[in-house]
Amino acid sequence: MYIEKLPKVWQEQWVKSGFETPSLIQEKTFEVLKDKEDLLAISPTGSGKTLAYLLPLLQHVKKGEGNQLIVLLSSQELALQVANVAKIWGRLIELNVQTIIGGANSNRQIDALKKRPEVIIGTPGRIYELIRAKKIQLMNVETIVLDEADSLIESNSINLAESIISYVPKDFQLAFFSATGRAVEEKAQELVGADLFLVDVTKEDQSKGEVVHQFLNVPVRRKIDTLRSLAHIKGMQAIVFFNKMGDLGNAEEKLLYLDLPIASLASDQDKLTRKAALDRFKEGKISLLLT
Repeated sequence: MYIEKLPKVWQEQWVKSGFETPSLIQEKTFEVLKDKEDLLAISPTGSGKTLAYLLPLLQHVKKGEGNQLIVLLSSQELALQVANVAKIWGRLIELNVQTIIGGANSNRQIDALKKRPEVIIGTPGRIYELIRAKKIQLMNVETIVLDEADSLIESNSINLAESIISYVPKDFQLAFFSATGRAVEEKAQELVGADLFLVDVTKEDQSKGEVVHQFLNVPVRRKIDTLRSLAHIKGMQAIVFFNKMGDLGNAEEKLLYLDLPIASLASDQDKLTRKAALDRFKEGKISLLLT
Protein backbone atom coordinates (compact mmCIF):
# COMPACT_ATOMS: atom_id res chain seq x y z
CA MET A 1 0.00 0.00 0.00
CA TYR A 2 2.84 2.43 0.84
CA ILE A 3 4.36 2.27 -2.64
CA GLU A 4 0.98 2.66 -4.34
CA LYS A 5 0.56 6.05 -2.63
CA LEU A 6 3.64 7.42 -4.42
CA PRO A 7 3.62 9.09 -7.86
CA LYS A 8 4.33 6.69 -10.73
CA VAL A 9 7.81 8.16 -11.36
CA TRP A 10 8.63 7.63 -7.69
CA GLN A 11 7.44 4.05 -7.78
CA GLU A 12 9.92 3.47 -10.60
CA GLN A 13 12.68 5.24 -8.63
CA TRP A 14 11.85 3.14 -5.57
CA VAL A 15 12.45 -0.07 -7.54
CA LYS A 16 15.50 1.39 -9.28
CA SER A 17 16.99 2.26 -5.85
CA GLY A 18 16.72 -1.37 -4.83
CA PHE A 19 14.13 -0.78 -2.11
CA GLU A 20 11.58 -3.44 -1.29
CA THR A 21 9.32 -2.79 1.69
CA PRO A 22 9.36 0.58 3.48
CA SER A 23 11.13 0.80 6.83
CA LEU A 24 9.07 1.05 10.01
CA ILE A 25 9.62 4.79 10.41
CA GLN A 26 8.63 5.40 6.77
CA GLU A 27 5.46 3.38 7.12
CA LYS A 28 4.35 4.83 10.46
CA THR A 29 4.93 8.51 9.66
CA PHE A 30 3.65 8.67 6.07
CA GLU A 31 -0.01 9.41 6.73
CA VAL A 32 0.73 11.63 9.74
CA LEU A 33 2.92 13.89 7.61
CA LYS A 34 0.53 13.84 4.64
CA ASP A 35 -2.25 14.94 7.00
CA LYS A 36 -0.05 17.92 8.01
CA GLU A 37 0.15 16.90 11.68
CA ASP A 38 3.00 18.15 13.87
CA LEU A 39 5.23 15.14 14.48
CA LEU A 40 8.16 13.88 16.54
CA ALA A 41 9.61 10.73 14.97
CA ILE A 42 12.26 8.70 16.78
CA SER A 43 14.15 5.96 14.99
CA PRO A 44 17.72 4.56 14.95
CA THR A 45 20.38 6.04 12.68
CA GLY A 46 20.27 4.41 9.26
CA SER A 47 16.61 3.39 9.45
CA GLY A 48 15.39 5.53 6.54
CA LYS A 49 14.36 8.77 8.27
CA THR A 50 15.30 11.02 5.33
CA LEU A 51 12.87 9.42 2.88
CA ALA A 52 10.36 9.02 5.72
CA TYR A 53 9.75 12.78 5.65
CA LEU A 54 10.78 13.67 2.10
CA LEU A 55 8.33 11.40 0.28
CA PRO A 56 5.13 12.56 2.00
CA LEU A 57 6.17 16.21 2.32
CA LEU A 58 7.43 16.72 -1.23
CA GLN A 59 3.98 15.68 -2.45
CA HIS A 60 2.52 18.75 -0.71
CA VAL A 61 4.92 21.10 -2.47
CA LYS A 62 3.55 22.99 -5.47
CA LYS A 63 5.79 23.69 -8.41
CA GLY A 64 6.58 27.37 -9.02
CA GLU A 65 5.15 28.72 -5.74
CA GLY A 66 8.43 29.55 -4.00
CA ASN A 67 9.87 28.35 -0.69
CA GLN A 68 7.41 25.90 0.87
CA LEU A 69 9.51 23.24 2.63
CA ILE A 70 12.55 23.98 4.82
CA VAL A 71 14.74 21.24 6.27
CA LEU A 72 17.23 22.19 9.00
CA LEU A 73 20.28 20.09 9.91
CA SER A 74 23.12 20.59 12.35
CA SER A 75 26.09 20.24 9.96
CA GLN A 76 27.08 21.05 6.40
CA GLU A 77 27.76 17.39 5.63
CA LEU A 78 24.33 16.23 6.79
CA ALA A 79 22.64 19.03 4.85
CA LEU A 80 24.46 18.08 1.66
CA GLN A 81 23.63 14.41 2.18
CA VAL A 82 19.91 15.11 2.62
CA ALA A 83 19.87 17.61 -0.25
CA ASN A 84 21.39 15.02 -2.60
CA VAL A 85 18.55 12.64 -1.77
CA ALA A 86 15.91 15.38 -2.08
CA LYS A 87 17.23 16.43 -5.50
CA ILE A 88 16.91 12.89 -6.87
CA TRP A 89 13.26 12.57 -5.86
CA GLY A 90 12.35 16.24 -6.28
CA ARG A 91 13.67 16.41 -9.83
CA LEU A 92 11.30 13.63 -10.84
CA ILE A 93 8.31 15.82 -9.99
CA GLU A 94 9.98 19.00 -11.29
CA LEU A 95 10.79 20.58 -7.93
CA ASN A 96 13.84 22.80 -7.37
CA VAL A 97 15.87 21.92 -4.25
CA GLN A 98 18.43 24.44 -3.00
CA THR A 99 21.17 23.78 -0.41
CA ILE A 100 21.94 26.70 1.92
CA ILE A 101 24.93 26.02 4.20
CA GLY A 102 27.67 27.95 5.96
CA GLY A 103 31.12 27.65 4.42
CA ALA A 104 29.72 28.03 0.89
CA ASN A 105 29.67 31.17 -1.26
CA SER A 106 26.70 33.23 -0.04
CA ASN A 107 26.48 35.30 -3.25
CA ARG A 108 25.97 32.15 -5.29
CA GLN A 109 23.34 30.99 -2.83
CA ILE A 110 21.54 34.33 -3.12
CA ASP A 111 21.59 34.04 -6.93
CA ALA A 112 20.12 30.52 -6.68
CA LEU A 113 17.37 31.80 -4.36
CA LYS A 114 16.24 34.22 -7.08
CA LYS A 115 14.95 31.14 -8.93
CA ARG A 116 12.51 30.64 -6.03
CA PRO A 117 13.32 27.03 -5.10
CA GLU A 118 10.39 25.17 -3.58
CA VAL A 119 12.62 23.28 -1.13
CA ILE A 120 15.45 24.68 1.00
CA ILE A 121 17.78 22.34 2.90
CA GLY A 122 20.60 23.61 5.06
CA THR A 123 22.15 24.71 8.32
CA PRO A 124 20.26 27.10 10.63
CA GLY A 125 23.00 29.74 10.79
CA ARG A 126 23.19 30.51 7.06
CA ILE A 127 19.45 30.13 6.52
CA TYR A 128 18.71 32.57 9.36
CA GLU A 129 21.29 35.00 7.98
CA LEU A 130 19.57 35.02 4.57
CA ILE A 131 16.11 35.31 6.12
CA ARG A 132 17.30 38.39 8.01
CA ALA A 133 18.70 39.74 4.74
CA LYS A 134 15.27 39.15 3.14
CA LYS A 135 16.74 36.73 0.59
CA ILE A 136 14.63 33.78 1.76
CA GLN A 137 10.88 34.38 1.65
CA LEU A 138 8.72 32.60 4.23
CA MET A 139 5.21 33.64 3.16
CA ASN A 140 4.49 30.27 1.51
CA VAL A 141 6.27 27.97 3.97
CA GLU A 142 4.04 25.01 4.79
CA THR A 143 6.45 22.75 6.70
CA ILE A 144 9.72 23.01 8.62
CA VAL A 145 11.62 19.79 9.39
CA LEU A 146 14.23 19.65 12.15
CA ASP A 147 16.22 16.59 11.11
CA GLU A 148 18.69 15.07 13.58
CA ALA A 149 16.91 17.24 16.15
CA ASP A 150 19.03 15.77 18.95
CA SER A 151 22.16 17.11 17.24
CA LEU A 152 20.54 20.53 16.75
CA ILE A 153 19.85 20.66 20.49
CA GLU A 154 23.33 19.47 21.50
CA SER A 155 25.04 22.02 19.23
CA ASN A 156 22.78 24.88 20.39
CA SER A 157 21.66 25.32 16.78
CA ILE A 158 18.16 24.87 18.15
CA ASN A 159 18.20 28.55 19.16
CA LEU A 160 18.70 29.58 15.54
CA ALA A 161 16.02 27.10 14.48
CA GLU A 162 13.61 28.76 16.92
CA SER A 163 14.46 32.15 15.44
CA ILE A 164 13.73 30.86 11.93
CA ILE A 165 10.40 29.43 13.11
CA SER A 166 9.46 32.77 14.66
CA TYR A 167 9.75 34.47 11.25
CA VAL A 168 7.13 32.28 9.55
CA PRO A 169 4.02 34.47 9.37
CA LYS A 170 1.30 31.78 9.30
CA ASP A 171 0.33 28.38 10.66
CA PHE A 172 2.61 25.63 9.41
CA GLN A 173 3.60 22.05 10.12
CA LEU A 174 6.60 21.21 12.33
CA ALA A 175 8.28 17.81 12.10
CA PHE A 176 11.15 16.60 14.27
CA PHE A 177 13.22 13.53 13.38
CA SER A 178 15.73 12.16 15.85
CA ALA A 179 17.73 9.06 16.77
CA THR A 180 17.13 9.71 20.47
CA GLY A 181 13.92 10.76 22.07
CA ARG A 182 13.41 12.18 25.49
CA ALA A 183 15.63 15.28 25.34
CA VAL A 184 14.04 16.17 22.01
CA GLU A 185 10.46 15.54 23.10
CA GLU A 186 10.44 18.34 25.66
CA LYS A 187 11.85 20.92 23.21
CA ALA A 188 9.56 19.74 20.39
CA GLN A 189 6.51 20.07 22.61
CA GLU A 190 7.64 23.54 23.65
CA LEU A 191 8.02 24.68 20.03
CA VAL A 192 4.75 23.14 18.84
CA GLY A 193 2.80 24.33 21.87
CA ALA A 194 -0.14 22.05 20.98
CA ASP A 195 -0.82 18.43 20.05
CA LEU A 196 2.35 16.63 18.98
CA PHE A 197 2.07 13.23 17.31
CA LEU A 198 4.79 10.89 18.60
CA VAL A 199 6.12 7.93 16.63
CA ASP A 200 8.91 5.96 18.31
CA VAL A 201 10.06 2.74 16.63
CA THR A 202 13.34 2.39 18.54
CA LYS A 203 12.43 -0.93 20.16
CA GLU A 204 10.75 -2.40 17.08
CA ASP A 205 13.21 -1.38 14.36
CA GLN A 206 15.60 -4.16 13.35
CA SER A 207 17.04 -2.54 10.23
CA LYS A 208 20.57 -2.47 11.66
CA GLY A 209 20.65 -6.18 12.45
CA GLU A 210 22.74 -7.24 15.43
CA VAL A 211 25.02 -4.51 16.77
CA VAL A 212 27.89 -5.43 19.09
CA HIS A 213 29.22 -2.78 21.48
CA GLN A 214 32.76 -3.03 22.85
CA PHE A 215 34.64 -0.92 25.36
CA LEU A 216 38.44 -0.74 25.56
CA ASN A 217 39.85 0.78 28.73
CA VAL A 218 43.14 2.29 27.53
CA PRO A 219 45.58 4.44 29.55
CA VAL A 220 46.10 7.91 28.07
CA ARG A 221 49.72 7.12 27.15
CA ARG A 222 48.58 4.08 25.13
CA LYS A 223 45.79 5.70 23.11
CA ILE A 224 47.92 6.53 20.05
CA ASP A 225 49.42 3.02 20.04
CA THR A 226 45.90 1.57 20.21
CA LEU A 227 44.75 3.71 17.28
CA ARG A 228 47.86 2.67 15.35
CA SER A 229 47.01 -0.99 15.96
CA LEU A 230 43.42 -0.43 14.81
CA ALA A 231 44.58 1.36 11.67
CA HIS A 232 46.69 -1.68 10.74
CA ILE A 233 43.73 -4.10 10.86
CA LYS A 234 42.88 -5.23 7.34
CA GLY A 235 39.56 -3.76 6.17
CA MET A 236 39.27 -1.50 9.23
CA GLN A 237 37.20 1.64 8.81
CA ALA A 238 36.29 3.63 11.89
CA ILE A 239 35.28 7.11 12.95
CA VAL A 240 37.26 8.23 16.01
CA PHE A 241 35.59 10.90 18.13
CA PHE A 242 37.53 13.32 20.37
CA ASN A 243 36.23 15.64 23.07
CA LYS A 244 38.79 18.38 22.34
CA MET A 245 40.31 19.82 19.17
CA GLY A 246 43.75 19.76 20.81
CA ASP A 247 43.55 16.01 21.40
CA LEU A 248 42.42 15.46 17.80
CA GLY A 249 45.29 17.54 16.43
CA ASN A 250 47.84 15.74 18.59
CA ALA A 251 46.61 12.30 17.49
CA GLU A 252 46.47 13.33 13.83
CA GLU A 253 50.04 14.64 13.89
CA LYS A 254 51.44 11.45 15.47
CA LEU A 255 49.48 9.05 13.26
CA LEU A 256 50.42 10.90 10.08
CA TYR A 257 54.07 10.81 11.19
CA LEU A 258 53.70 7.01 11.33
CA ASP A 259 52.47 7.19 7.71
CA LEU A 260 49.07 5.70 8.55
CA PRO A 261 46.00 6.08 6.26
CA ILE A 262 44.03 8.58 8.37
CA ALA A 263 42.32 11.95 7.90
CA SER A 264 40.52 14.46 10.10
CA LEU A 265 37.17 16.21 9.94
CA ALA A 266 37.04 19.34 12.09
CA SER A 267 34.94 22.49 12.39
CA ASP A 268 37.86 24.83 11.63
CA GLN A 269 38.50 23.26 8.22
CA ASP A 270 37.12 24.71 5.01
CA LYS A 271 34.37 23.00 3.04
CA LEU A 272 36.69 21.44 0.43
CA THR A 273 39.03 19.92 3.03
CA ARG A 274 36.08 18.38 4.88
CA LYS A 275 34.62 17.01 1.65
CA ALA A 276 37.97 15.53 0.62
CA ALA A 277 38.30 13.72 3.97
CA LEU A 278 34.77 12.30 3.69
CA ASP A 279 35.28 11.23 0.07
CA ARG A 280 38.51 9.41 0.93
CA PHE A 281 36.76 7.67 3.81
CA LYS A 282 33.81 6.62 1.60
CA GLU A 283 36.21 5.30 -1.03
CA GLY A 284 38.04 3.19 1.57
CA LYS A 285 41.32 5.05 1.11
CA ILE A 286 41.64 5.81 4.83
CA SER A 287 41.06 3.53 7.80
CA LEU A 288 40.48 6.11 10.55
CA LEU A 289 38.53 9.36 10.28
CA LEU A 290 39.35 11.56 13.29
CA THR A 291 36.62 14.02 14.31
